Amino acid sequence: MEGFEAQVQEIRVLKKKKFMRGLFVEGGGSIGTNPARFEKSIIFSAADGIVYSVDLDTGKENWRFKTNGPIVFCNVVIDENRAYFGSYDGSFYCIDAKCGKKYGRFRQGTR
Repeated sequence: MEGFEAQVQEIRVLKKKKFMRGLFVEGGGSIGTNPARFEKSIIFSAADGIVYSVDLDTGKENWRFKTNGPIVFCNVVIDENRAYFGSYDGSFYCIDAKCGKKYGRFRQGTR
């Protein structure tokens, strides 16, 4: 996927009913994965190579974590306070689900 470039420009979380939320993304980014819920946030990956955390109450971005390649068809998995996901940069990541700090990166080899 050389030369692939996309950017999520705006993320909005809209309340549909008391306990229902809708996620709307505007701009050039592409989200081809299901979001993972963590506390009062959702965490998801996008084709722009970034993992996003968005507050469900305010719709504001909590943090973002950039990889060196697009993230396509790879759901973020949450275990306790850690988020796990893979990227087309050939790596598998473990980050803190609260703040987006990298715990570790495992290189899987070539793409």
